[in-house]
Amino acid sequence: MMHIEPGLQERLKPVFYRERQLRFWCRLAVCWAIAALVGLALVALQRATGWSSALAPVATLLVGLLLALRSSVFANSTFGLADWRRLAHQIEARHPELDARLLTALQQQPDSQGRFNFLQERLLAEVLHSSRGADWTDAIPKSRLAVAQLAHWVALLLFALVLLDLRTTGGHRLLTRGLGPGTVTVNPGDASIERGNTLVVLARFGASLPPNVDLVLGPNVASSRRIPLAKSLADPMFGGSVPDVSSNFVYHIEYAGQRTRDYHVTVFEYPRLERANANIHFPEYTGLQPKRTENTSRVGAVEG
Repeated sequence: MMHIEPGLQERLKPVFYRERQLRFWCRLAVCWAIAALVGLALVALQRATGWSSALAPVATLLVGLLLALRSSVFANSTFGLADWRRLAHQIEARHPELDARLLTALQQQPDSQGRFNFLQERLLAEVLHSSRGADWTDAIPKSRLAVAQLAHWVALLLFALVLLDLRTTGGHRLLTRGLGPGTVTVNPGDASIERGNTLVVLARFGASLPPNVDLVLGPNVASSRRIPLAKSLADPMFGGSVPDVSSNFVYHIEYAGQRTRDYHVTVFEYPRLERANANIHFPEYTGLQPKRTENTSRVGAVEG
């Protein structure tokens, strides 16, 4: 078992605690970054397949917490001989006046009665004397600790945004707008159509195509009706139709776990002929009297 002289160990404790803090923040930053990547992979899967589950953010949160717990345990684990030597090398790099005496002092072990010989005690005394006028904690600059803390908070913020992204439905995702099919153009969008006609809806995508696209009629889930849209063979476009439109309605397009805004369709009718009367005035040379035809839809005459 490694034995460090109590006075030397006391001088090394501040460096040891700063090193432990640095390891703690670095490991936490890595764990939150890994958890965020796991969440991003789930978001990409949702966008690519249209799959959605309330367990996705829960699973991602559990992964993040387990990694954080594991990182905390490892960061707070005890130092071994190699760790103390590494600290000694860092201190001596900052304080070359030690001339490798600190590393040598760490390697000194007492005899079976727990005592050091004369040369060992002199070496330890010189090292302790040198430490009184020096700040060994500068071997791990505060700037490194600040950068590690900043990296941790950035990674944690990214992880929180991914969790929020997993919980968000519809077209309002925060982080992954570029991972899915991208922008979609809906034609005709808001429209006005004559009663009884067929409405043709086209959805054109600007990037990769989603596997399935649905035309959803109705403002809410309870009263909505879905019509699967068919993909065009050559163009990045899906299309479908609503036959025999008889009343106003709202529709939107759903694809890869996303949806467009609501579009409104209004129905109109042209004026309908209820009754027509015809007054006919013949040319003077015919000698015919004017004639009136009641309730007729057709009027015929000889040309010339």
